[in-house]
Amino acid sequence: MNYIVQTLRKNEVSQEVLRRQVFILRRATWVGRCKVADITEAFGIVPQVASRDLIRAAKTWTIEGRAVLTHQRGEVIRLLGQPEHPQASPLVMLELLRCSAPFQESGLREHECLTLQQPLQGVQANSQESLSAILRSLVRLGGSGRPIQRTLEIDYVGLKVGDTLRTRWIAPVGLEFDGGQVRLWAHDLQASGYPLKSFVISRIAAARLSARSMPADFSPELALPKESVTLQAVFDERLTQDQRAAFARELNLDERGQTRIARHRVFHVQRLYAQSGFSSEAIWPPLLSLREVREA
Repeated sequence: MNYIVQTLRKNEVSQEVLRRQVFILRRATWVGRCKVADITEAFGIVPQVASRDLIRAAKTWTIEGRAVLTHQRGEVIRLLGQPEHPQASPLVMLELLRCSAPFQESGLREHECLTLQQPLQGVQANSQESLSAILRSLVRLGGSGRPIQRTLEIDYVGLKVGDTLRTRWIAPVGLEFDGGQVRLWAHDLQASGYPLKSFVISRIAAARLSARSMPADFSPELALPKESVTLQAVFDERLTQDQRAAFARELNLDERGQTRIARHRVFHVQRLYAQSGFSSEAIWPPLLSLREVREA
């Protein structure tokens, strides 16, 4: 019996060590480095154990026999020029962010990569390089540990009538997972006043970190939009009272048939529940029909 208990305890210890190793890999990959203090904060272990973890991580994580991390002066640093390890790939990180994974799993503190929540759709079609650039632009710490603001150049096409693929220069703020899409909120650095806009990631043909200098008069918003608006619901006359009551609960309508939601969700809610309210400049819905194809 004691042997079984000891074996179970060893397995628990090895699993915990593995969790810390994955944490180090993800943090070093996306922040640039992982320090003893990061590990002690995340796992509540003593610095001596954390130091050993760093040394182990530098030896453990390889791609085709080549190291992706190096140990220097009590910290682990990502080796530039190496691709992201599968355990820290952009898709893995996006899924962790979508699920609001804790610091111990993602390697990123909440304020280091902002998200609004919910399903991962469409981004699998983006290239690994584009997803990598997008995520790197969102992580707010540089290798020195100081806050930084990176900018992106994206090849993007919107939904305005006649819009074509063109390069946009943006300063990313955060991700939003909502309405079956992943959106990148960013300042448009080519528009007057640098307004905050959302860009559907699956509509980004390519993304790359920009080497251009930030505009001298630009002060980034370091938070996602929180402004709310009131919407007035008008029911289809064919709905029964029970159906109306059900939708009133679903949309959190008050006695006047009104609901208050975040401004950034207006388009999604209108698209889901109503036929009107869309800008005449936008083409929506984009499809005239989308029918199930019955297999022969």
